[in-house]
Amino acid sequence: MVTKIFSSIRQDMKQVEEMLVLSLKGVDKSFLLDNWLNIPPLHVAIHPASVILAARLFKDEINEQIVALACAIQYIYLGLCLHQKINENKERQKMPQKEQYAILVGDSFYCQNLTLLCRANLTAYIQPLAEVIGEINLGSILRLKNQNFFTEAIQKEAGVLIACACRLGGRVAGATIAQENILAKFGLNLGTAFGFLKYQEEKEQIFKYLNKAREDLALLPPKKARDTLSDLIDLLMNQGTNIDQRLVG
Repeated sequence: MVTKIFSSIRQDMKQVEEMLVLSLKGVDKSFLLDNWLNIPPLHVAIHPASVILAARLFKDEINEQIVALACAIQYIYLGLCLHQKINENKERQKMPQKEQYAILVGDSFYCQNLTLLCRANLTAYIQPLAEVIGEINLGSILRLKNQNFFTEAIQKEAGVLIACACRLGGRVAGATIAQENILAKFGLNLGTAFGFLKYQEEKEQIFKYLNKAREDLALLPPKKARDTLSDLIDLLMNQGTNIDQRLVG
């Protein structure tokens, strides 16, 4: 299903994957991607795909800058996944050597952003990406310490990264400030719904944010990429129907 939804950008995603693999020097890729992270296909694809699809709303062909930006966003997400696995998986805490390795790899992912952005002449994007990392970490702190702030935590931990991916994807492809703002709002709503799905929480919240995302999407250019994003909303809607309503806190 995930492969079908992103079929229109299959070659673009392949470029992102190739750039990621080339830059993972010194990292045991099988340990990282298969044994430790074990990330579902949609979770792997949604972040770089958000960059590419946002860019394709305004540019017919992607270039190295768009691919590098998609990689940078993916590195932030993978770093987050590694750190979450360490902090929240008790079995992993019994293996200090693997834990230490994962911490170092996760931190190296954040550093990879600097190299990628500099090589692609995107140094102006370092500040917004650094701010996003800070927001994500704050969201994780809120979620772990106080369930009363669960929605705010999910917005920061999951929503802001996809919001940033969409905004910067549009920016690098020539979107106007007004269009960037729509993309960011769309991404925040989509990402927040995605975050609730990840934790299998609050079906009504999932539908609420996805419906808001659909309203935002209608304001963007009627390109093939917009159709793909609409299909993505439909997929998340379908996944949301399988979640039982539960109270949090």
